[in-house]
Amino acid sequence: MVMSGEYELGRPERQDSLPNHTKPFTSSTPPRRWRYATFSLIVVCILQLLLLPWGSRSCLPNSYETGFGTDFDDAKPHIRLEERRFVSPIRATENGTLYRLEPGVSKAEYRHYTGGDSVEEVDAAWHDLIRERYFVFDNIEVQRLNEDPFPLAVKPLEEMDENIIVHQTGVYGGVDMLHSLHCLDVLRRRVTTRQHPGGSDHHHHLPPDIEKMHIDHCIDQLRQTIMCSGDLTPVTLRPVLQTRDDMPLWILLGETEHVSTVDNTNLIYEGDEEPEFHARTWFALAAMFLLNMVQVFGLLGPPSALSYIEADLDNPAAGTWVPNALSVVQAVLAPLIASLSDTFQARKFVLVAASAISVIGAAIAPGSTSVYRLIVAQILIGFGFATVPLAYCIPSEILPRKWRPMAQAGMNIAAGLGATSGPLIIGALTKANPLDGWRKFYWVQMALWIATTLGLLIGYSPPKRHTMFDHLTLRQKIARLDLIGFFLLSSGIALFLTGMNLGGGLYPWKSTPTLATLVLGILTLVAFGLYEWKATATGILHHDLFRNGHTFAICIGLIFVEGILLFAYVIFYPIMISTLFETDPFLQSVRQLPYWIASSCGTILYGFWSTKFRTIRAPTMVGYLILTSGMVAFATIQPDDDLSSWFFAALAGFGFGAPLILIIAGVQLSTPHHLIATATAATTCSRAIATAFFTAVATTALDSRLEKIPQYISEEALKGGLPAESMGLFIKEITAKGEANFDGISGITPTIIAAGYAALKQAYADGLRVVFIIAAPFGALACIAAFFLGSMKEVMNYGVDAPVEELHIKHRSKGSV
Repeated sequence: MVMSGEYELGRPERQDSLPNHTKPFTSSTPPRRWRYATFSLIVVCILQLLLLPWGSRSCLPNSYETGFGTDFDDAKPHIRLEERRFVSPIRATENGTLYRLEPGVSKAEYRHYTGGDSVEEVDAAWHDLIRERYFVFDNIEVQRLNEDPFPLAVKPLEEMDENIIVHQTGVYGGVDMLHSLHCLDVLRRRVTTRQHPGGSDHHHHLPPDIEKMHIDHCIDQLRQTIMCSGDLTPVTLRPVLQTRDDMPLWILLGETEHVSTVDNTNLIYEGDEEPEFHARTWFALAAMFLLNMVQVFGLLGPPSALSYIEADLDNPAAGTWVPNALSVVQAVLAPLIASLSDTFQARKFVLVAASAISVIGAAIAPGSTSVYRLIVAQILIGFGFATVPLAYCIPSEILPRKWRPMAQAGMNIAAGLGATSGPLIIGALTKANPLDGWRKFYWVQMALWIATTLGLLIGYSPPKRHTMFDHLTLRQKIARLDLIGFFLLSSGIALFLTGMNLGGGLYPWKSTPTLATLVLGILTLVAFGLYEWKATATGILHHDLFRNGHTFAICIGLIFVEGILLFAYVIFYPIMISTLFETDPFLQSVRQLPYWIASSCGTILYGFWSTKFRTIRAPTMVGYLILTSGMVAFATIQPDDDLSSWFFAALAGFGFGAPLILIIAGVQLSTPHHLIATATAATTCSRAIATAFFTAVATTALDSRLEKIPQYISEEALKGGLPAESMGLFIKEITAKGEANFDGISGITPTIIAAGYAALKQAYADGLRVVFIIAAPFGALACIAAFFLGSMKEVMNYGVDAPVEELHIKHRSKGSV
């Protein structure tokens, strides 16, 4: 088509106890249990393999309700159908009199698009109908268009002359429906030459041959549109008697006012206008806030009282699986949950079902008589924890893209509340009842999961979002999933995390079960990467995730580092507190408050900064710089730096307020919306792998340093005058848990005892120092990587990808800007 004229376009781990390094590692789990675990894993793998043949089947999505294969993919989830009665401008009375419907008869449902006494009124109606039919395509859409075997590649528009105004250079276009309406408008002007002198394009001034070509194009365009999109709504014929040359003449009037089913989708949303939100959106955000809080509440509560749980259930060797079960379940299930949610737009069902399973797990935990029942309960709770990607992406998609950093800041505040209340509550309950206090914590958690389930069921009510898979059977829908990729990813992560948790606990690092599990996990993850890279373009790591620049890949690396720095604090700072400064479990939890309070305050500032200036690069760099400074500060802690430990925790917490919210926002802004949950799940997996990797490395480094505890104590005791023959018994009592008994040790004095405890604290301070020294360089690397994040100014607008209500432009008060 030829255009000229004037156009304006584009406007957790163990915390309060450490292994006894004077004893060799031995397994408290019989080999038979290892065989059972291996057999169970094989069964799971076989079941998944049985589903793999479905993955090769495909079904062409062609449905008016769900969208066609040639439609815009990002528009399909927003298709909404409604029943509408189109009002015809021509009606007939019972006696056969034809008349034209005037606007005053029914202004609410009829506006003049033809005829009428006012040409200006008709022209204005058509102008309002099609004036915003063109927009600029993003890079992913341009690449898809160029993949089509069209004679020529698409060409970007730029300022050419005074008739075509282009605000932003790029590839422009629109949807076929609006273009067809434009063609109809051209024909309307052509056949109403009396009202429009100059013909169809009175303001175009096209040469005659070009105008003839334009008219032919418009006629054929309408023919194509009718053949492709014409519906099956009945059109009845009414016989009407008229006269011609005083002779009766019967004519048939086509009555087109019967109810039709139409697409009421707003395919083009003006991103520069702020929409107005109501209670439905805010209730949904409140439900997401509660979900984020209870997830972290359940994650960080049990590790604070892990030594009490292990003592009560009498199995310290398997105790680390109590907190780690949540992380393993999340890492394995999060990609599948996200893929299901993105593919079938079943967010609410997935959230409610997973939260209900967590209620069951929290109800099972208090009655545990063995650590294995508690681990099973934690696995069930892990289903709710595995919905973390949805807990991050839903607040972003129901609010404007410009607000995503602030949306994530709000969710981070919820996580901060869970991170502070969880350890405090379980600490207080354990202090009141050291034997069974931890059991009451799970009743509190169950109540929170019930409230979350009800909140999601009532508060989060998204409209039905149609997808291209709505017309498929359940078996066909499952076949659309990347089952091979999920099998490789879930198996690889499960094996890798299991191996990391087996080493140094149930089994030595050099044992066959540990090494075999680790090697198999790593090889499976490598196979997953190769499969997603070479064998499929639409798998879990959909290639569209990487087509919009390098921001997504950098964010995956940044979230890996964030996991290292976060768990350097979450796991090892409580050990520092308990061994150097505080023995009361409740006060140990209190001393963690500065980190989370500073994080909650900082996250608001970083979110506002990012939203105000529409950038994530600078605030992310500043956040990582401050967080890394906190890691360096922790590495300088000495046993007498009690006050400094409070301040350094607040410093690190203030820095932590930036990375998570801005990385999540960056991932969601740099990837297509139909993959938003899948992209968010990729960050969750990266974080889980980073946590397992760093925890294993840091724990091994700490263990090797703590093996020097006897040397620290003996040197100070010898300086104080303790006889060498009393050294072994003295070291045993100094390092013993509970009250030490120094009676009967020859040559003991209060001064020597004080020196021995001081040496023990110094050994822990020097050992923990290594952990933060390992973490700090990763933070420095993140500061550099954040500099290369892409610009977000163009995408951080007021567009809303998945509103839970019908949005309209916000009405500003008079005098507002």
